[in-house]
Amino acid sequence: MLSSWVSQENCSKWAGNCLQFFNLTGHVEELHLDNSSLQGKINPVLNHLNYLDLSNNDFGGIRIPSFIGSLESLTYLNLTNAGFKGIIPHQIGNLSSLRCLGLQGQYDSLDQSELYVGNLHWLSGLSSVQQLDMSNVNLSKASDHWLQVINMLSSLPELHLSSCELAHIPSIFHVNFTSLSILDISSSNFHSALPNWLFTFKSLVYLDLQGSGFQGPIPCAIQNLTALRYLDLLESNFESTKIPSCLYDMPRLEYLNISSNNLEGVIASAIQNLISIVELDMSYNALEGIVPKSVGNLCNLEFINLRVSFGILSALENIDVGFNQLNGSLPESLGGLSNLKELHISSNLFEGVVSEVHFANLTNLKVLYAYQNSLALRVNPDWIPPFQLELMDLRSWNLGPQFPMWLKTQHNFRYIGLSNTQISDVIPEWFWNIHFGFSYMNLSHNQISGGFPDVIGGGFSYIYLGSINFNGLLPRISSNVREPDLSYNSFSGDISHLLCHPMGTTNELRILHLGGNLLSGKIPNCWMHWPELRDIKLHNNNLTGEIPSSIISLHSLGSLHLSNNSLTGEIRPSLQSCRELTIVDLGLNEFTGGIPNGRKRDAFVVTKGRENQYNTILMLVCSLDLSCNKLTGEIPPQLIALQGLLSLNLSQNFLKGSIPHGIGNMTSLESLDLSINQLSGVIPQSMSGLNFLSSLNLSYNNLSGKIPSSTQLQSLDASSFNSVDLHFPITVKETRQNQPLKMEDRKKVMKLKMAGFIWALQ
Repeated sequence: MLSSWVSQENCSKWAGNCLQFFNLTGHVEELHLDNSSLQGKINPVLNHLNYLDLSNNDFGGIRIPSFIGSLESLTYLNLTNAGFKGIIPHQIGNLSSLRCLGLQGQYDSLDQSELYVGNLHWLSGLSSVQQLDMSNVNLSKASDHWLQVINMLSSLPELHLSSCELAHIPSIFHVNFTSLSILDISSSNFHSALPNWLFTFKSLVYLDLQGSGFQGPIPCAIQNLTALRYLDLLESNFESTKIPSCLYDMPRLEYLNISSNNLEGVIASAIQNLISIVELDMSYNALEGIVPKSVGNLCNLEFINLRVSFGILSALENIDVGFNQLNGSLPESLGGLSNLKELHISSNLFEGVVSEVHFANLTNLKVLYAYQNSLALRVNPDWIPPFQLELMDLRSWNLGPQFPMWLKTQHNFRYIGLSNTQISDVIPEWFWNIHFGFSYMNLSHNQISGGFPDVIGGGFSYIYLGSINFNGLLPRISSNVREPDLSYNSFSGDISHLLCHPMGTTNELRILHLGGNLLSGKIPNCWMHWPELRDIKLHNNNLTGEIPSSIISLHSLGSLHLSNNSLTGEIRPSLQSCRELTIVDLGLNEFTGGIPNGRKRDAFVVTKGRENQYNTILMLVCSLDLSCNKLTGEIPPQLIALQGLLSLNLSQNFLKGSIPHGIGNMTSLESLDLSINQLSGVIPQSMSGLNFLSSLNLSYNNLSGKIPSSTQLQSLDASSFNSVDLHFPITVKETRQNQPLKMEDRKKVMKLKMAGFIWALQ
């Protein structure tokens, strides 16, 4: 690469990523040669350099050339990991303008530093230095005076002396380098107490003392470092002491590592005072007792490691290390905690096999929350656990393929989560007959088959059996059930068996999720039996007929999902009685008639700093899809009052008239689809104000005139305004003549449209 460097006058043709030059003098001022695979000898050239980076090269063990000390203009010098060996030339001390000096060395195969100094007195000449890194440089010959020299650099904010074979901290009477904000003297051999001068740095934000050999207790003077954010005391030999209470009184601390120090005692509840902590490592100490619940108040915490040998913590009653990034396998010593009542390890990275040994003596265990880990439970088929669980969640474990027979031994369950546990077995009959007293049960996302009881409920309040493999007729629901999820199975027949024959007069049903089955027939007119119902999900079935009138009795109804069925008739104006209705999904049906108007409600909602009044039944709607029906008439102006609407889809209907002029007031709109209707007139100029609009389709209408000028509208694809006939079995001509379309064809158009095929075919 360097063979092209022929003359300074033609530096622009030099090879490499190395040049920044040409001020008025025409001299090369900067050389960026890091990671350039350089070898060989360096000759004294380019005396006007102020920036030289030779880091991460391989100069084959030659010495740092002494002529570098004559480059008096240098402000930046980086020789880190460049393959230099031997003594560092004292001439570098002549660089009085130097602000950054990187001399970090490497270790050879014998773990010996390749760079060393005879003394450090030359450092005192670097009066302007701001960043000094001599990590991995052998400073043992300067061990008696290194601190006095550093003390002369009164403006130094950053100092790195890690692994420098320092074994002594000289005494100083007055600290001059008080500007220090970063200090790394890790991997040393001091074998002394922490010096008092260390706690005088009010600007210190980063302190790395790991493996530094300090002895004795952690002094409480450490809390004087009020700006400290990073503190690493890993393997610092603070043995046979307790964690000082003052260590918890450092509210700015973001990283704390006191691992491997043989610290004793308990973790105090005052740990909650570390309100800024992000990473906390207290592992491999002799800590004991219960992990305080106050750890849960550390809302910024992303990583915590409290790893201990469970065998010596036999008094533990509660372990909670959930929602961290703990990895590895679960220790078998866990099974020796005979007093353990609660174990919380959910949402970590644990992996491997869990066996009977892990639970051998857990006779008092009541709560086992361990979901979202990559663990597999492998026990004998006739295993009888020593515990009686009340709450258990093993979601995402591998429990299959057989149904876990040991559940038959548990009689106190109130909560059980076995979703996505790779069970592919026939569910045993005893499971439905045993009286667990559940309030929550989740067996979803497995391949469970077998018989299904005629009535579900009993002690259940929340039942999740979605995406399993059940078929046949729907069961009846006990009056105490609040949320049954039977979605995405193969249930068939009508739903009157479930809805019209309630088990009691006081029904608590809140959410009914039957979507994604093979249900057919009409929606029965017996919703008055379920007055607490808030969410109805019957989408993706084969239901026919009209929306029944009794649905207006559901005064708490918040969402109604009926899409992708074969429903007919008008959308009932009486839905306005459902005053809490916020989500309506009626797409992919055969509804006719107009979109019903709302009535006065005097509802006020603050959105984006502005108070808006909503006068329709859809007070808080953010997405409205009435596509693929047979809606007629004009777009009602009440829809335009929904200024918080993000998505509006009225495509593939028979809507006439013009696009409402006030549509530009729907300033939150991100997606608008009015395609395949009979709309006419011009595109309202107010649409130019829809600044968040990223998806627009007005194609296949009778619109005319200019597209309003707007950066947002002009950036959209031309197909958004296309009005030629579709090259597809369903044509716009058929639609405009109000000819009824087959439902399967309408769904085919919608599926292609959602996949982006219609625009491609145009």
